[in-house]
Amino acid sequence: MAEFAGALLSLAVVFALVAIALLLISILFLTGLAIFAASITLKRTSSMKQGRVGTL
Repeated sequence: MAEFAGALLSLAVVFALVAIALLLISILFLTGLAIFAASITLKRTSSMKQGRVGTL
């Protein structure tokens, strides 16, 4: 029984580590996506402002 409990414990530890790693990866991915989208929108707005200034 002790061996079974040890195997179960190691499986639980591995599962927890994988879950934490996936969580970190998803957080990093979403943060990068948000930064990417923000930079695109900032570039669009800045170019639009420059275009208005140019036409005026």
